[in-house]
Amino acid sequence: MLVQPSVARRLGELARRRAPREVGGVLLGSQRPRAPRIDSYVELRNIADGGSAFRADPRELRSWIYPSGRSPSLAVGFFHSHPAAPARPSSLDSRAAACGYWHGIIGQSGDLRLFVRERPGTPLRDLDVRSEPELAE
Repeated sequence: MLVQPSVARRLGELARRRAPREVGGVLLGSQRPRAPRIDSYVELRNIADGGSAFRADPRELRSWIYPSGRSPSLAVGFFHSHPAAPARPSSLDSRAAACGYWHGIIGQSGDLRLFVRERPGTPLRDLDVRSEPELAE
């Protein structure tokens, strides 16, 4: 799993700016088997009461998963922050994670970890995240 260094850095900065509220959004990239990568992200509005959790507006989220027009979705996953906790899935995160998408969590220190649920009923698996010299954005 490749994450562009600038993307990981900007996600950490975004989480710190929005703290103590949780922030979240959509991860964009490619899930090609030999070259899975995250190239960018889109922040979505947090409609959760109080901001101690992240909940995206369903219509806004749907527009990224099922884009209109002919272009395929570039959504490969989702992210949210844990402003007062480590980058580890909570029990709610574990229950709510959709199969086939990457789930990024930005911890209180700004670190990004990615998880995936490969099949229904299976636990989230921690993905090996690495970064290389900046790819063309």
